Amino acid sequence: MTSFLLFLLSVTQMPPQESVAQTPATISQTNIPIGSNFTEEQLERYVSAVNAIEKRRAEILRRAKNTSDWTATVQLANSTNRDICSLPANQQPEAIRNLCRELLEFSEQEIRRHGFSNREFNQITLAQQQDLQLQTRIQQRLMQFLRR
Repeated sequence: MTSFLLFLLSVTQMPPQESVAQTPATISQTNIPIGSNFTEEQLERYVSAVNAIEKRRAEILRRAKNTSDWTATVQLANSTNRDICSLPANQQPEAIRNLCRELLEFSEQEIRRHGFSNREFNQITLAQQQDLQLQTRIQQRLMQFLRR
């Protein structure tokens, strides 16, 4: 599967022990457009996708916390400086592995549904992490989106 970033804005990120999915370091940071190169329409679609993914991530996190293996899995992830979903499959309890797969599949579907490839979505995510002006534009749109 193609890797991609899930938790995109600083306002939606959680501490490692509470995070179900990892922000992969495998994504190239080359050829990232400058923030002003993203259209308003792209940012609107991006914010809509981020919102849908974040809602599902929060719901999956609640379900994961109810599994009997949650505490041990969090401890293992923290001890290896990884997020839970980035642990090797053989170190993830089946229930948690299934939840990670569910989140990944949902995220990929939402990215596509909003008209992005993983690469395009990642470009915006990486650009907003490097460009405070773009991050502010996205956060403003997110706040407007949440008020609707």
